[in-house]
Amino acid sequence: FDNIADVLSVSPTLMERYVAVAGKVARQATGLVPARAFVTTWQVPKDGSVGNSGIPAFNERATTNLGGGDLPLASRGGAAVRYFARYDGLYDVVTWLNSNTNNENDRLTEDRYTLRVPMTAGTHRISVSFRRQTWPDESVQWLRNNTDYVPLPLDKPKLLPLDVWVDGQRAGTLQVPSWRMHPRYSQRNFPRDVLQLDVAGPYDVKGMAETPSQRAVFQCRPRSAAEEEPCARKIVSSLARRAWRRPVSTGDIAPLMRLYSAERAGGAFEQGIEAAVEAILVSPQFLFVVESPPPAGISGVAYGVSDLDLATRMALFLWSSIPDERLLSLAENGGLREPGMIEAEIARMLADPKAQALTENFAGQWLYLRNLEQQRPDITEFPDFDTRLRTAMAGETKMFFTYVMGANRPVTDFIRADYTFLNQRLAKHYGIAGVSGTAFRKVSLDPATARGGLLGQASILTVTSYGNHTSVVKRGKWILDNMLASPPPPPPADVPALKAEHDGRKLTARQQLELHRANPSCAACHTKMDPLGFALENFDAVGAWRTVDAGQAI
Repeated sequence: FDNIADVLSVSPTLMERYVAVAGKVARQATGLVPARAFVTTWQVPKDGSVGNSGIPAFNERATTNLGGGDLPLASRGGAAVRYFARYDGLYDVVTWLNSNTNNENDRLTEDRYTLRVPMTAGTHRISVSFRRQTWPDESVQWLRNNTDYVPLPLDKPKLLPLDVWVDGQRAGTLQVPSWRMHPRYSQRNFPRDVLQLDVAGPYDVKGMAETPSQRAVFQCRPRSAAEEEPCARKIVSSLARRAWRRPVSTGDIAPLMRLYSAERAGGAFEQGIEAAVEAILVSPQFLFVVESPPPAGISGVAYGVSDLDLATRMALFLWSSIPDERLLSLAENGGLREPGMIEAEIARMLADPKAQALTENFAGQWLYLRNLEQQRPDITEFPDFDTRLRTAMAGETKMFFTYVMGANRPVTDFIRADYTFLNQRLAKHYGIAGVSGTAFRKVSLDPATARGGLLGQASILTVTSYGNHTSVVKRGKWILDNMLASPPPPPPADVPALKAEHDGRKLTARQQLELHRANPSCAACHTKMDPLGFALENFDAVGAWRTVDAGQAI
């Protein structure tokens, strides 16, 4: 969605990077990866769902399911993942733990614990988890954790068992101190949560498993030398058709087969396929959106694009990817133009997990969600703001957008809706009761609330504010530009700054802009922007409801 042709040039350096990446992808896809140790990393979400600053190891079953399912029943906190082991061998399961504080930027004392375990080639479920603990009678202090209390040792840390599980079997146990001294504040950090999980390997390599990408690439396996060239042609033709998003001719395939033959002459069958795959991925037919030229004699007027070009546009828009086999086949056979077929395909594509790209890329740009990560609200003005709240803000808007698109809701829901998507952290920020846990769910809104639609969502209200105060101008401009498609012109070069005080008196945002509009060069645009921004002044710079600004009623 940032496709501006004039600035999308390909420099020699960028082309070199494309070639390097294509080579890496081709090696991994064909399985010609050396049997050396690789590290696969799963980061804990910033919303603290693996553990949070409220001591998940002691007090709650705070689990991050990073694709691996649930943890064992007798556990409190941890992470679970699914891992594909390419080879039989030994693998290191590395758990990075963190003694966290309430300060989102204060993750200083992370450390790691490693256990080497044997695994066979194939997919495995790996998890790490703390056990449920019952503290013995001893000198303890009670530390508040949200709505519960847990006892912690006061004089020295206890050793907590951290279990490592592989396919439901305990592979080993690590001993982890229950707290450590903070290196900067000379105070104890009690919470222990999972920061990151790594799996590194293989070591002491034995056998090898076929990967999903190999199964997708190698549609045939030659059983003799005579079968190699026909099999290679079938593989290369299929991959080029998918990557280039159109049928391929004998002339298209000929140079790819020459590359295959040259590499095969000095190596294995798979090496020849790897060379052809790399060439497919650096071809302009893959890197650029190459559309059919207009019919002869047509110039300067709109014309219908071909079915293949339409299929590519649909896939790039909804998936930020290439057409799948169904969409490409429909376009090749002329079925895409049948009555109702485009609508049916759009509905199917929106229901596909790949449609999350529409939310990440289109909504991220349109709604400025990309800017949320860079927002730095003043911690003295907004002490309750933290990483979990920031992540929840983005999550609400992304789920809201995805739901509106996927359920084919009226476009007016973006302005006025009687529902939204909340978890406990964001519901607390909004003052909405009855929502618990880190998972988001659809929540009906009271008709009296001001939260319905995008303009009541904290993500939008935060990215249109400054770090320590709201911005009527930024919010008004955002509405004109993003909701009404009527962006104001750029401000004059000599525009004066707003005055926070006048005659020694602190001014509200409304009073500051009243003085600003007295300048004739500013009044024209602000007459349009300011009323829209003022309508949102009951929301502070992080989207919380307020009734007072600068000591005066709003």
